[in-house]
Amino acid sequence: MLGRFASRICGSADIYAKSGKGPESSINFVTCHDGFTLNDLVSYCGKHNEANGQNNHDGSNDNYSQNNGAEGISTNPDIEALRSRLIKISC
Repeated sequence: MLGRFASRICGSADIYAKSGKGPESSINFVTCHDGFTLNDLVSYCGKHNEANGQNNHDGSNDNYSQNNGAEGISTNPDIEALRSRLIKISC
């Protein structure tokens, strides 16, 4: 199953080759939840839904994201470089 997942997240070359297209023809849909972006996926470990008035009680507490050394926006160039690399390999 892990091999199939890796193939899909990397563009499904096996599927697109049949039509003469390359894996760059696919769209990799990694994350979506009320504006939760790919950048959020590499920048936050916990929920930050305070602004919606539900005191962070909304939504699931299951979280598979990683902040990579700092929660939220970081001014550390090493952290931002790592996040940028992770985003690029996810696309």
